[in-house]
Amino acid sequence: MEDRGRGRRAADTVLHPTLSDAFEGLEYSVHVPAASVRRELKTVFPGTDVGQILVVPTVQQARCSLLSWGEEQAEEKDRLLERFVRWCEAVKKAVLKRETAWIDAVDPASGVALWGGAAGVYNEVDGFARTLGYDVQLVGSCPILEHPAWRFRSYPATLFCAARRNTLLHALAEVNGATS
Repeated sequence: MEDRGRGRRAADTVLHPTLSDAFEGLEYSVHVPAASVRRELKTVFPGTDVGQILVVPTVQQARCSLLSWGEEQAEEKDRLLERFVRWCEAVKKAVLKRETAWIDAVDPASGVALWGGAAGVYNEVDGFARTLGYDVQLVGSCPILEHPAWRFRSYPATLFCAARRNTLLHALAEVNGATS
């Protein structure tokens, strides 16, 4: 394995990594994206004012290491994707009840938008390295995120939102206290 970690954060942190009470094993944070991430988002979400976007990276603790690929890993990734989508839908609903705002997320398996017509692909692992400074290991030619505590038992996925900062923070607090 080759270490490709970035080691430092390239985004302004609005909310430091927080574990969700309602969605056990899901950690989220909020960031103003770095210029390099905003440039990438212009291709992923064309027509969206990326200057207003807040990045909400999430990572979930997996039951098994995701370094290798097999039936167990495939089932675990499916389970974690379903939980991420449920969490995103809850956050979206909580945001939209407070203000009309653009909000979308990326399917980590494909890198394309969950709800919008995205033109480009967002690289989750690279996004985490640039936003949170997490290390990345190359396994063969595949980059794998290394969470500081969960190491390779981590599943990254990102939500993007153009709501006002306080709106998003209140929505996240509401969802965090909800029951999954």
